[in-house]
Amino acid sequence: MRRMRHAIVTAVMMLGLCAGTAAAQAPDVVAEARSAATSGRRGQALSSLARHLETSPRDVDARLLYGLILSWEGRYDEARRELDRVLEQTPTYNDARVALANIAWWNGEYTELKRLADTGRRQRPDDVEWLLHDARALDGLGQSREARRVVLDLLSRSPGHPQARSFRNSLDSRLRPWSLTMGYGGDRFSDDRTPWGEYAISVSRQTPVGSVIARASHVERFGLNDRLFEVEMYPTFRPGTYAFVGIGFAKDDRLYPNYRVATDLYQSVGGGFEVSAGFRRLGFSTTTDIYLGSLTKYTGSWMLTGKAMYVPDFEGPEDSVSFHGVVRRYLGGSGQSWIGGGYSHGYSREELGDSAELQNLDADTVRANTELLVHPRWLLAASASTSRQERAGRSTLWQHALGASVTVYF
Repeated sequence: MRRMRHAIVTAVMMLGLCAGTAAAQAPDVVAEARSAATSGRRGQALSSLARHLETSPRDVDARLLYGLILSWEGRYDEARRELDRVLEQTPTYNDARVALANIAWWNGEYTELKRLADTGRRQRPDDVEWLLHDARALDGLGQSREARRVVLDLLSRSPGHPQARSFRNSLDSRLRPWSLTMGYGGDRFSDDRTPWGEYAISVSRQTPVGSVIARASHVERFGLNDRLFEVEMYPTFRPGTYAFVGIGFAKDDRLYPNYRVATDLYQSVGGGFEVSAGFRRLGFSTTTDIYLGSLTKYTGSWMLTGKAMYVPDFEGPEDSVSFHGVVRRYLGGSGQSWIGGGYSHGYSREELGDSAELQNLDADTVRANTELLVHPRWLLAASASTSRQERAGRSTLWQHALGASVTVYF
């Protein structure tokens, strides 16, 4: 009897060892199928997953991937069946519900998309992706103003969300395409020089691919005055990829450059980061080129930006580099109101526009600014800064700047 018990224990141990060895050597079906699908071998991935699900029908991860690949192949009815089976087994499996929402969105089934979004928002109230699906559903059901409210709520929580920003532009092009902005900025100095003043008025038209702005500016400095006329565009190529393009011409070529050309390219790179590279050319008596680069991080309701500006000095022995740091906190649920501040070393301005600004080469500047949506059609903006510049053989120069503008949407 003792020998028999020993033989049975030994057999069980051997079977367990063999099973463990087989499990260790068994391929990861889901990982292999995912690799095959992403490398273009979707048919092979589907066949592998189908065989696996015949023997392991309760493997929800495999069934989810099976449904996803079917949806990528455009086999939506089959994909729905598989994804519904995932939710029947695991009702809170968010990835399966997201996949069903994408199918509904691609097919224009906005009632179904709204149902899925409502469930997703109840289960995951902090997931901004469900806000985006909800906004898409509302817009598809003809409730575009409510869709815009939801998108702005999303942007107040995640200001850098590329799909939401693109969708807001699309909604604004239909709901509130025009805006008029009027503003004034003034500078005062610690010495006896005459204060500076600049006025600007602009008209903006929002289009499905970005905004177009026409602006006229009038500046008064050193007892002189000048006018600049500009056209700027912000084209969006795809969610997360957009640009800035501007061109301007001065009336008298006294303070503003005879012409001004500007361009930037912005790209989201994931993880809440956005990078940009840009170029400016100012057509003074001697052409001035400016190169720019920036790195922005969006985290929650905060935006943090570092920016560098490089100006080759074609007439002197040294080039000039300035650095700018910006922090911004978005407020409320509008997605448009914010308060912020920054520090600059080098040039006191983040955007150089005339000859006087180019002369301030070595300043330390602190600034505060804000934009507040005080009414659905009224936006108020204000800014203040102080710059300190050491001067050889003379007292320190302090420059204080104040600015304000009002924008009306119609």
